[in-house]
Amino acid sequence: MSFGSLSYRLRTEATYFDHSKYKFGDAVLWSVHEQFRPWQRVAFELGVDGRFAWADRAVEADGTVTGRVGNTGGTLLSLAPGVYVKALGELWLFVRSQVPFYKHLLGEQDVKPSFTVGVQYQIF
Repeated sequence: MSFGSLSYRLRTEATYFDHSKYKFGDAVLWSVHEQFRPWQRVAFELGVDGRFAWADRAVEADGTVTGRVGNTGGTLLSLAPGVYVKALGELWLFVRSQVPFYKHLLGEQDVKPSFTVGVQYQIF
């Protein structure tokens, strides 16, 4: 089974108690995944997840525009393997990871591998 997605994350601006403002950078996110189910109750998944985010923006309390916030934004591509186990009925337990293999991040920042454990209920 193949899966793909493309989304755009539009961020709104926040105003703080001192009247300063901050806006996280808008982002484009995408995924392409392939799932292999060798047994009825077990599925393996391999995919690529990507993200491009514009730099964050800030405005100081006195109205001074900071503009681009340093060390924010950039492009990231991650290998995304996963394992799914059918636990009960249509309830699945899964473990997924995202392991960055391409980073073109703005400024001094880094992204390390991440792991997700979850529950999924399939309706159809």
